[in-house]
Amino acid sequence: MKSLLYLIIIVLSIESCEKKSHNLIEQKTEKEEKVFVPKIGKKFFEYDFIDYYKSDYDEYSVLKLEENKNKSKADKLKFDVVVGNFPENITQTNFLESMNKIGFTKQEIPKNKFREIDKIFIDKTIDESGTYACIAVYRDILVFKNQGKIVGIAKICFSCKQHQIIGTNVNTDNFGQNGDYDKLNTLLSQNN
Repeated sequence: MKSLLYLIIIVLSIESCEKKSHNLIEQKTEKEEKVFVPKIGKKFFEYDFIDYYKSDYDEYSVLKLEENKNKSKADKLKFDVVVGNFPENITQTNFLESMNKIGFTKQEIPKNKFREIDKIFIDKTIDESGTYACIAVYRDILVFKNQGKIVGIAKICFSCKQHQIIGTNVNTDNFGQNGDYDKLNTLLSQNN
């Protein structure tokens, strides 16, 4: 009788383990099958033209500007644009006239790239997020225009994966996540 009882307990234990194992496999399979689909919101900007400003500043030379107590106007502007939070709003656009003087080159983004840019500059949910703890050096600046009027500015640091975007009321917190910094970097480097 004891043998029969032990046999029943062993069989029930094995069966219970198999059920748990089977349930775990099912749960894992369900999770693996779920593919993240972002919820898409509003575009950051309505535009018909994009100016792209690029520089090749290295962090060391820009940070040396901060130590210089007798900065020229151009050096102060360079530091404010490349490392600082300038411009702070869309009305502060006079600095664009001096971009070539502070080491930026200007290009026009072809209209055939707007569709891909729209996929990046849009409010959307994300499934993975990353931030870096370095000082942003904004070497890439996009100026969005609509009918000749500046509607937005996006300063991008690809090495630190940071941004400063002004001119939109749309939430820009998730900008660049899910590989969008890399996509944008590739898209802009194809422009050269």
